[in-house]
Amino acid sequence: MTTYEQILTAAQGLSQEERTQLLAALWEEVSPEKWSLPSQDWLNEVDRRSQEYESGQMESDTWENVRQRARKQAGLND
Repeated sequence: MTTYEQILTAAQGLSQEERTQLLAALWEEVSPEKWSLPSQDWLNEVDRRSQEYESGQMESDTWENVRQRARKQAGLND
């Protein structure tokens, strides 16, 4: 039987376009009833950040900039 690790390793060898297609296909297989609900702490944090953004205390950034910062902090290269 194929293990999670084997599938993950194989998926990492796909092109970005193929990984995107795989992700979409897998997402379609998960019923919304099976989705994990966020914790109350997470919901509180979302509310706090939303209020800060709406009041002008926080600014947004592009996905590309956010992704680049996250990958850099995680020690990953593009």
